[in-house]
Amino acid sequence: GLMDIVSNLLNEQYLFKSYYCQNNVKNQIIQEKEQRQWKNDSDGYVYILTNEAMPELLKIGKCRNSPENRAKEISKHTGIPLPFKVEYKKYTPCANEVEILIQSELWDYKVDVLKEFFKVDFENAKLICENIINSLIDKPNLFSTKYPNSGKAWNRDEIEKLKKEHTKNNDIKYLSNIFGRTPYQIEIFLNSIDFGECNTSDKFHS
Repeated sequence: GLMDIVSNLLNEQYLFKSYYCQNNVKNQIIQEKEQRQWKNDSDGYVYILTNEAMPELLKIGKCRNSPENRAKEISKHTGIPLPFKVEYKKYTPCANEVEILIQSELWDYKVDVLKEFFKVDFENAKLICENIINSLIDKPNLFSTKYPNSGKAWNRDEIEKLKKEHTKNNDIKYLSNIFGRTPYQIEIFLNSIDFGECNTSDKFHS
């Protein structure tokens, strides 16, 4: 089912970064974040936060409990001069899938692959959130249809094909569509194989 696919995706991301990227600081940050935040339970809230100190940016994510509590939590960080404000929130029984689909749709507006901040108009972001949440109600298999390979380990042939395709067109969303994986997966893997940050291993390359 869809939950199994998302669970496999998260496990695959964790295992990939755990075994492949021990010496990569960015991927260690991702690994730690996923260990803390990603849950097998899928229901929760999708939210959009704003901050007067960062007027051009939106923080878009999901949480299991109150978005207001989430905003207060991250506002406590010493590097945040002003508190975050909840501009949009909506409950969904499949928050994990919704968050991945939303952030994939807004990939071109993301300011950093490791962070949930987007330089995008609020009304545009809100509309995308609403559309994806509503789409999953009518099309519960939307995630697995859009990213059929997201829960599978990379194999050698796929990696070689990715290298070749990347030399012809380095647009992440284009590559995401070609390989049936999320933009996040494509970006992380490209960084690893292109810049030599990870060593390949037969453990995951069959």
